[in-house]
Amino acid sequence: MKQVFMNKVSAVLLIALGLIFTGSRSFPAANQARDYSFHPVLIYSFVRYIEWPTNEDRQDFDIGLFTSDNTVVSNFQKMARSKSTTQQRFTIHQFTSLDQMPKDLELIFITENYSSSLSDVIRLYKDGTLIITEKENALQNGSCINFVTRRGRPYFELNTDVISGRSMKVNQRLIDLSINN
Repeated sequence: MKQVFMNKVSAVLLIALGLIFTGSRSFPAANQARDYSFHPVLIYSFVRYIEWPTNEDRQDFDIGLFTSDNTVVSNFQKMARSKSTTQQRFTIHQFTSLDQMPKDLELIFITENYSSSLSDVIRLYKDGTLIITEKENALQNGSCINFVTRRGRPYFELNTDVISGRSMKVNQRLIDLSINN
């Protein structure tokens, strides 16, 4: 049963990545607006391939979005209505400053226009919080997963040392799909 579930999750992740890699504008040139329609699907897939520290008391899997872009929030809210982890429902929190951030978040996605706050987010959120960014060199600055563009194509990179240092484990399948495996 678990193998069938993992195969389905693998298929969803591969399809999403394939759609992005074959012409989506999710990661445009600097002078184009970003299309965040695939980010929730990819991040949902990332959640399935990462093992968080056990926290059986939590009913929700809290996702923080450090953005002022309401389209990003809307896309994540749509995902949250239709998806969940095996035992928790997704709850989406939007904020545009550090003082608005909820205390407990399992995942934080920082859009590029808020990437200057990465070091503060890292300082505030430790074990059990996956930090995802979309800025060049963010992995070297402590991000767990980073969306990047190479040769005009979108990719993601992983910092497995940071992820394990935050008490989480990454499935080898996700590592194999990253550009820095």
